[in-house]
Amino acid sequence: MLNLSRCLKITVFVIMAITLLSSMYSVEATPRQAGVEINVSGPQEIFVNETFSYEIEVGGSFSQRSFNWSIEIPEVSNLQISPNSARSNTTNIFTINVTARRVGEMTILFRGFCSDFEEVRYGESTLEIKALKPGTVEVDVTNPTDMQLNRVKVGVFVDSDLRGSHIISTLGPGETKRVVINWSRENLDSGEHTLEIWVDYGFRDTDSFVKDEMILTRTFYITGEGTLSRYTLPISLAVVGVAVAGFFYYMRKQRQRRRPW
Repeated sequence: MLNLSRCLKITVFVIMAITLLSSMYSVEATPRQAGVEINVSGPQEIFVNETFSYEIEVGGSFSQRSFNWSIEIPEVSNLQISPNSARSNTTNIFTINVTARRVGEMTILFRGFCSDFEEVRYGESTLEIKALKPGTVEVDVTNPTDMQLNRVKVGVFVDSDLRGSHIISTLGPGETKRVVINWSRENLDSGEHTLEIWVDYGFRDTDSFVKDEMILTRTFYITGEGTLSRYTLPISLAVVGVAVAGFFYYMRKQRQRRRPW
């Protein structure tokens, strides 16, 4: 009887301990929107069929004392988002890749969740992005040194503004690589523009673009409809010239018909 009574006491104690621990570590089933901030870093203009990376931070006062973080991103038409959900118990920062399948403006909704031992909270943020059809330029880049260069940046500048770039991960001594760079034609006014391609060989430890060498320069024109052409001005002048010549030829014929002799 003594052993039975002791076993019953131990069983009751274990049940009470499990109940207490469950109450301490239970998490609310319904998340609450408070104390969580979603910070998104990434470009607002992207090119069609090119993949861009975005960094999502699940921050805020509640996030600082949490032990579990996750993100969810609803599907967006004509956007490929990967991954569209992720979870971690070691970091509150996530990286996703976004690829647009058509030109246009789109909205991405980001939801971030975090939890401590008592509850789950969440926050939301939206990002408006514009998918553009890019201009494209293809160039050869050569390493002018006798050592390997890492993270060589190639930039397309239009009227001194950086419009597109490409990073070559490694470039051996004297090695040449051909790269294709997409660049934005958005918000360019009608008229003449200068395109320059510069190389940043990475000699300096900085994130900003350093113009070490210009490897290409071109002049192009944009018509009133926004069309790019290197020949817009010459063709326009030729058309005007033909029209003027035709007019004078017509007037000459008219005068000849009025003469009686």
